[in-house]
Amino acid sequence: MLNIAAIHEAIDEFSALGGAESYDVRIPDQTDKKRNYLGLSSLGNECRRATWYDFRKVAKKVFPPRMLRLFRRGDVQEYQFVHLLKGIGFEIFERDEDGKQFKITDFEEHLAGSMDGVGKAPKKFWMKWSKPRPFLTEYKTYNDARFQKLKKEGVRKADPKYFVQCQGYMGYNELDGCLFCAVNKNDDELYFEWVPFDKFAFRRLVASAEDILSAQTPPERISNNSSWWQCKFCDFHSICHKGAPAAKSCRTCKFASPGPAGSWVCEKGREYGEVCNQYKDITKA
Repeated sequence: MLNIAAIHEAIDEFSALGGAESYDVRIPDQTDKKRNYLGLSSLGNECRRATWYDFRKVAKKVFPPRMLRLFRRGDVQEYQFVHLLKGIGFEIFERDEDGKQFKITDFEEHLAGSMDGVGKAPKKFWMKWSKPRPFLTEYKTYNDARFQKLKKEGVRKADPKYFVQCQGYMGYNELDGCLFCAVNKNDDELYFEWVPFDKFAFRRLVASAEDILSAQTPPERISNNSSWWQCKFCDFHSICHKGAPAAKSCRTCKFASPGPAGSWVCEKGREYGEVCNQYKDITKA
């Protein structure tokens, strides 16, 4: 277990030096944000149906310019965290031996996720009873309200989707801890938390992924009340509660299912990718 207080103190001392900073920042093209797989973080969504809708692409998401800028803010912040951690003596590995971002895949590549990095810390930052070993690093940005909630409750309760995401990365990479790093976008306050690996949470994640990937009918929704707060702000509200049709594609057809190596298979023997006259909306009974 890392000594969080010691990390805070060292980073404050390093920041106070005010030395020159150099960032080698690659901000990916926004098309890189489009995913055709089930993301680990989505498994932290309390609504199984929303997760399944997202995987099946039943609605086309259009991000406004403000959200695209927020995505880029997160990319930049990642490099700032790396700079701070390296500045206090940490080793931070951001790419694998092929120079690519660390990525995990399972279920024939239909479940995937990209890790922020892996770290090693000097012995002085470990609690006395702990043995130094590699750990997962995750970097997140928060607005003030969410940041205060995170400080009060910790990531497991305040942000279940990130907690689940961390457990997935640790489980698939056989890491037993994560240094979760967050910044308050309002005032640049930093938050660090040591998140230990929870094998039961990881097993639940894998079982949940299998259920979502194999489902050919919509799972139960989180609430049958369309005015429930989580439903009101859901991207799939009109489809789930008002019967709107899914965006028409092979992926939203009842006869399509995940296949080997990230592919999709048509039960009718048609070529996947070209919607035919046998299309049947998977969101309907």
